Amino acid sequence: MMGRIGDYGDDIHTLLHRHGELDVMVYMMYDEPGERDMLVLQEGIEKMYYSNVKEDGEYVILAEYIDIQTAIALNVYRGWKITICFIWKTPEEIRKAIAENLLLGFDALKVKAELLEQKEMGIDV
Repeated sequence: MMGRIGDYGDDIHTLLHRHGELDVMVYMMYDEPGERDMLVLQEGIEKMYYSNVKEDGEYVILAEYIDIQTAIALNVYRGWKITICFIWKTPEEIRKAIAENLLLGFDALKVKAELLEQKEMGIDV
């Protein structure tokens, strides 16, 4: 299965319980993401990294609106939190390249964005 844009009911906790571990990148996007924006991000990930990382690796792109209360709590501006959950382990140098190139992708879309965090997440069973 290749990547997809998250559906209703998808969240990071559900994905973590389903797969046991994730590599996660969280961005703030200071504009509402359109369908085209999400498809461009998806296409960029697939074209640049599937041949280098894992041919059949799954990932999910989640988008969540950040309102004023949440923005204050997170110390960010209002906008959209874009979380990309990779269902495969990525080497550190590739993870950094993905993060940097996704910022270039946001820039190409003429959208202000910033990387909030990237981390590995696991579940202890």
